[in-house]
Amino acid sequence: MAYRNELLAYAVVGLTAAGVLGFGCASIIGADEYKVAGGGPAGPGPTGPTGAGGSDTTTMSTTTGTTGGTGGTTCSGPTPAGQAMCGPGKTCNTDSCGPPLEFACFQAGSVQEGGSCLSKTECAVGLTCLHYNALYACRKLCSVNTDCPAGSLCTETFTCGSNPDTAGKYCAKPCSDVVTPAGSSVCATGFRCNFLCDRDTRAPLPPTCDFEAGTKKSGSCASDDECAPGYYCLGTGADGGSVCTQACRNNADCTTGMCTGTLYCSSVATTYHYCQLSGIP
Repeated sequence: MAYRNELLAYAVVGLTAAGVLGFGCASIIGADEYKVAGGGPAGPGPTGPTGAGGSDTTTMSTTTGTTGGTGGTTCSGPTPAGQAMCGPGKTCNTDSCGPPLEFACFQAGSVQEGGSCLSKTECAVGLTCLHYNALYACRKLCSVNTDCPAGSLCTETFTCGSNPDTAGKYCAKPCSDVVTPAGSSVCATGFRCNFLCDRDTRAPLPPTCDFEAGTKKSGSCASDDECAPGYYCLGTGADGGSVCTQACRNNADCTTGMCTGTLYCSSVATTYHYCQLSGIP
């Protein structure tokens, strides 16, 4: 699988265990299998307890084919420029994952940005269908920020099948509050505000809504997408296991405990925190 090369954020609360890398992925469905970047703040800190090891925004599609088979005229790629080569009512999309990647014009559907879909041809012109863990949504293809709807940025990339080459980019909606449930209210139903960490600078990247939300506010977990908005899968359990843990800005945000934990990107502290019970890391 091809992944975006970012570190996840970590909970740093103790004096043992080393940090790890963690990634997430998504896929386009239909005859192609695309994978796009995802993930979120979960896992162990560089000096903290072992955690879940990462938040998968999405899982791979069950579709295994790598050729479209229904494309028509060839085009340059899943971008506005590629779409312009196809003519009205069509979208330029991957026809073969290759390598090399091959693109063709496909008849577009009518489902708009954020709408539910089952195949790329159901999405409106210039969009494609992405498969998250449990959700399917049409997303706008882009080359630069001005290609995106108002309030969205051209920040997410994807690959096709096992081909590591970037196949294109799509628009993601920025958000600002990753630590409270209210902060995810700007995101579409089923999604949450979350962030990744830059591989090189170890700094937290600007958060977006392109992360799937779960429902858990407590209990064991394997990844952030099991936890409700404002909660993260962290190694904060009494037995050292990973549990859905409430994030916070101050003590008033905590349903229980105090806002004394800190989320780190590798060794770099973020401004994000989480609630801790007395006597539990």
